[in-house]
Amino acid sequence: MAAPWSTPAVKMVDINFKNAVRARGMRLEPRLDVYNLFNASAPTIRIAQLGPTYLQPTEILGARLVKLGANVSW
Repeated sequence: MAAPWSTPAVKMVDINFKNAVRARGMRLEPRLDVYNLFNASAPTIRIAQLGPTYLQPTEILGARLVKLGANVSW
């Protein structure tokens, strides 16, 4: 049995889409990265010391993050 202050396992999904395109001697690779796709906001750290804040979360998994970019080679 797990300790009461332990946190449950978190299943976080990150995805990456990219596609290379060649034109006029250049290579363009647009990309889209999505971190924490389903926006799981599970606590990662809890207070284990007895008192009024017992088992209160002190750190929560970061929010969904979307990153858009491109790689260009010529």
